[in-house]
Amino acid sequence: MATKHTPGPWRIDPSWDILGNTKDGNGMVCQITVDAVPRDEAAANAHLIAAAPDLLAALKALLQIIEDAREDDDFDANTCDAGGIIFGDIASGAIEASRAAIAKAEGKKAAFLAG
Repeated sequence: MATKHTPGPWRIDPSWDILGNTKDGNGMVCQITVDAVPRDEAAANAHLIAAAPDLLAALKALLQIIEDAREDDDFDANTCDAGGIIFGDIASGAIEASRAAIAKAEGKKAAFLAG
């Protein structure tokens, strides 16, 4: 499925612009206003925003691995050290949180990803 956001990778330039491969070619994804918050907080915000496409892709990949394992009839949770993690309550909560985070990042409601 194609993404609606500017494709990654995104990077931070010296003027605090977050740059990516935008359709119009100017590269600007957003700009951090460094005088609105302390400089170290602005830097942390910039790094988090710049990492967003990579974080989204990684989360989607991990979620797919877990969902595939849960659907695999040949996967025996009793003979695998990771079985309790993949099938346990902690994983169920993490899966729901992951679906909600992906939905938020994609501008969707989490309910659309359930199932």
